[in-house]
Parts: sequence; C-alpha cells; structure tokens
Amino acid sequence: MTVGSETREPPSFRFVVDFDSPVPVYRQIHQAVVEGIADGRLPEGARLPSSRRLASDLAIHYHTVNKAYDLLRREGFLALTRRKELRVLRPHVGDREGFLRDWSGRQETLLSEALAHGLTPPEVESRLRELLVRRGARHPGTARSGA
Repeated sequence: MTVGSETREPPSFRFVVDFDSPVPVYRQIHQAVVEGIADGRLPEGARLPSSRRLASDLAIHYHTVNKAYDLLRREGFLALTRRKELRVLRPHVGDREGFLRDWSGRQETLLSEALAHGLTPPEVESRLRELLVRRGARHPGTARSGA
C-alpha cells in the first residue's frame, strides 16, 4: 500500500487473513511476516504498517495485530525505531542455540499433533520434503539459494 511517496509496506507484500481458518489471526499475521522474510518479499529494513493501520485494512481489532507484532519483535524479526516505525530485521545467527532449543520444542509439538491426527511418519516426512521443495531448498540442511 502506498500513500504519496511514503511506502507503508513493500509493494509485493500483502497481508491476507482467512477468518475460516483454525489458525488464529495473529498467528496468520506472524506466519505471513516470517514467510515474507524467508522468501525475500520483506527485505531487511522494510517498513510495516502500524498495528492500527493494518487492523483497519484487515477489519480486525488492533490488539490482534499488536499480539502478532509483539511476538515478532520478541523473536527478533521486527524492530521499533525511534520514530515508532516497525522495520523488518533478519534475525542474526548470534543466538543460534536459543533458536534451536525453541524450534525443537515447536517441532515436537507439531509432530505430536500430526501423529495424533493419524499421519504416519512417512507421511510427515513426505510433507516436509514437499515443503522444502516449495520453499526452494535444494535438500534438507541447505538454505534457499540467494538467501
């Protein structure tokens, strides 16, 4: 969305929420930002709309956006500037061990959910491989080219 010469968000990036999804809206916003950073649509330094502006655009309560933005800031994906602008950060590898501990816990939860819903280990593995291919990873353990 562009207002005058001031870009509120990168032109190739749009927030979209699915109100019929079982995923909470704040999680959808969180996921959209993380995916945008991962695939390059949200480069480091890109400015995100204020929580009130995004809430208005999506017809949701601004506390929902604040919840997503706060989580993204705690995770190191966003920073608030002196001028109260939200800017995208690429998390630095400095706290790799902390990230891996947290990520491992989330993996355990997702795997437990998948197995509880009846997915077999080969189905889980197949879906992960498909996701890696869709994301542009050459093989597990290799980052997306150009990232």
